[in-house]
Amino acid sequence: MDINLQETPIRKINDIYFKLEYKNPTGSVKDRGVSYQITEAIKHGHKSFVISSSGNAAISACFYAKKLNCDLIVFVSPKISKGKLAKLKSEKCKVVVSDKAVTDAFRFSKKNDIYNLRPSNDPNGWIGYRALARELDKQIGRVGSIFVPVSSGTLLYGIARGFGDLGYLPQLHAVQTTVVNLISSYFDSDYQKTDSSLCDALVAKTTSLKSELIKLIKKSKGFGWIISDPEIKRAWFYLKDKSIITSYEGAATLVAVRKAKEKGFELDNPVVCLLTGKYY
Repeated sequence: MDINLQETPIRKINDIYFKLEYKNPTGSVKDRGVSYQITEAIKHGHKSFVISSSGNAAISACFYAKKLNCDLIVFVSPKISKGKLAKLKSEKCKVVVSDKAVTDAFRFSKKNDIYNLRPSNDPNGWIGYRALARELDKQIGRVGSIFVPVSSGTLLYGIARGFGDLGYLPQLHAVQTTVVNLISSYFDSDYQKTDSSLCDALVAKTTSLKSELIKLIKKSKGFGWIISDPEIKRAWFYLKDKSIITSYEGAATLVAVRKAKEKGFELDNPVVCLLTGKYY
């Protein structure tokens, strides 16, 4: 019952390749992971699901649950962007707004024996992202460096495993914000902590993948970058002028590339920025 996603396009601007993951059916890279999770769970008899999400994963889960005739309940934080909440409601998802969305979704899953799609807790959460490595290798050849927005790290981990399947590992660059930077702060100390960020999808304050991701980044000779809102805004408008309308998380990857160059970091070419979602 696999769902075959179409390849997303590549745009090259100067010496950087931009992978336009916002061209996926629901507008984000989450389609790759969530569609795999649901189809695999269905194979094992599951037809009801719950998910806690900052927005994109919930939107994706709503789409594929409906497509595959499954039930879904979504738990979101009150801090979810208005655009994403409106999208969820337009899809007629069952949405619960909670100050403790992750905890409440977990408890609901346990109490009702319903499959929890939260990627960081699901053994299948990273597997769908492996396809990105194969796709990039097909589109541009051997990838030198890839910059990825990181929340719980499931996406970056899946990409790394995908490249491992191909027999090589490009430089892995984790991109995080001045608010939440569990991974990148191991590498980058050139930032001032803030209380808020434009990147409302990069919110994971804990992840079981932390040590593994740091090992992979070090093994790949990559780095972790912490990006500020003013830098993100400038990059977002730059991409907009190039007719690339992506999320702030995607724009942050461009800032990270620029920061790496400014600091004299030796990037392996070709360089890829993963634009993970659409702009709301």
